[in-house]
Amino acid sequence: MDEILPHPNLIYSGNRDTEPRSLMVTRINKRGRNLFFCCTQLSTLTEEDKDIKINDNIIKIRKPTFYSIRMREKQIKVIVEYIRSYQKKLGLVEPIIIIGDFNCEPDAKELKSLKKIDISHAHLGSPDDWINSAGWTEAPDPPYTHRERFHHNKDRRILIDHIFVSSNYFSIKKAYIIDLDNIEKNNNTSGVISDHNPVIVQLSLYM
Repeated sequence: MDEILPHPNLIYSGNRDTEPRSLMVTRINKRGRNLFFCCTQLSTLTEEDKDIKINDNIIKIRKPTFYSIRMREKQIKVIVEYIRSYQKKLGLVEPIIIIGDFNCEPDAKELKSLKKIDISHAHLGSPDDWINSAGWTEAPDPPYTHRERFHHNKDRRILIDHIFVSSNYFSIKKAYIIDLDNIEKNNNTSGVISDHNPVIVQLSLYM
């Protein structure tokens, strides 16, 4: 089964965010066992991002608004209900992996519905010191995947790219972020790869 779901409730129509938001789903067979693999990107609104001047520097602010939170919350609920209904149709619960750009940080209230399918964040609290694996000389607090600089209460970057896995089916062997700033610096390039730092997780499936 491979599906792309341009679900109406995953789409927001208004200002810059008129592009459709979809959920891509496939079932992957691993040693005779199916994994339920999903990829998505949640919406964000122009009103969340603003430029402000601090000490002659232009800094971005990413401040979630009521409407953006409600929008992402609704999208997550659609995704969760789709997964639950599909597995109900199968008559069994399969291990789940959900990845993507969620446009919110891991403790965001809009992600709370994920608890209904018993999944957890795969690259926070892993046995690896994955923050240092990124190549940072000093680990930022919090770590970041979005490469633009944001300012919200303090000067920092934001972690909005996530990997979630079924808590009872996987152990996390390794997890780290690839720091594209270092790669581009070493190759005399700038901003040509992506505006997001990739996240890599090595998982072991309980058989």
